[in-house]
Amino acid sequence: MRSIRTLFIACASIVSLVALNVSTVFADLDPLPFPDTPLGSSHYVAIEFLKKNSIIEGYSDGTFRPNDLVNRAEALAMIIRSNSTLQDITDIQQFNLPEDTIITLNFPTETNIKLETRNLDTPITLEKTGFMEIIMPQGGSIRAGRVFVEQEPRFTDVRGDEWFYTTIKRGYSLGIIQGYPDGTFRANNFVNRAEILSLLLRTNEITPTPFEKSGLQNPPLDIYPDNWHAATMAYAVERFLLNPTPDNLVFPGNTVTRGELAEIIYRFKQSENGMQFGKSTWYGDGLSKIYPRTHQEYVDQNLTTAHKTYAFGTVLRITNMDNGKTVDVVVNDRGPFVPGRVVDLSRTAFSKLEDPSRGVINASVEVLYQP
Repeated sequence: MRSIRTLFIACASIVSLVALNVSTVFADLDPLPFPDTPLGSSHYVAIEFLKKNSIIEGYSDGTFRPNDLVNRAEALAMIIRSNSTLQDITDIQQFNLPEDTIITLNFPTETNIKLETRNLDTPITLEKTGFMEIIMPQGGSIRAGRVFVEQEPRFTDVRGDEWFYTTIKRGYSLGIIQGYPDGTFRANNFVNRAEILSLLLRTNEITPTPFEKSGLQNPPLDIYPDNWHAATMAYAVERFLLNPTPDNLVFPGNTVTRGELAEIIYRFKQSENGMQFGKSTWYGDGLSKIYPRTHQEYVDQNLTTAHKTYAFGTVLRITNMDNGKTVDVVVNDRGPFVPGRVVDLSRTAFSKLEDPSRGVINASVEVLYQP
């Protein structure tokens, strides 16, 4: 099969970056990924991880500028670079096909293509679905794989000499972006949380469950079923990509900083490995002395935690997302019951991550052992 400027991806499904052992990642943390994101700064772990995996590079002066608002072009570039499959588009081998082979192909919608094989030469226009199935009645030879047709973006405000042109071209060719009804892309417009999350899910070919069918027990108060982003925001909360405030709000219209986007991408990649994220605070060491059936030594050392669902005796690794410090604790209590919080730690456990006077930290939760 040939098509002008057609590229091929060898596999049909989105494949994440190779999962890294979280404890190993943190053990190798660079104390200064960028001059303006030192140890202890917000989103430190996320930014360091993305830098190590070549998802972000920073500016020419060596800074990352985590507090700057992110625009549409920057967001698209970071999200596409976070998907390793989209970075490995290659022209793959041809395969000889037996008679009556059924071939299923997916293309961007409204794409004009032409298939040419030994026994098939048919112009085809895809109108709405981007899906096509053909049968090779006499066999033949065709290139196999997931296909996308590289197309020039049709945005009136995007020029070929701009730094983001190649990224927008790829996003447009893959059907990730469509632009506005007036034909513009508005690359320099800032992006809000709902838009960022929608772009992230589209790039990874995820269709969230409808809001009314989501598993949220306590939906955020500022998300309504008729919101265009309701299903996306519910997905984000369920998978800890976003954490509600104590008042149970997620502010879908809030603009996003570069540091926050790095955090969302990091959480998305690690949530595929079952990690959870949220706020963590502490309670007095003597408040909870319930002994689980296993790992009682953790209780004796006051290395305990409350979690809403994990069974008593589960050992968790808690990481401070601002400095990479970790502590291993055992679940022996229930909680927390404040929106946005993921674990409550004993004072001793919390002090291994941060000075207790700080009160609350951003934490990640990884399961090490389940009884």
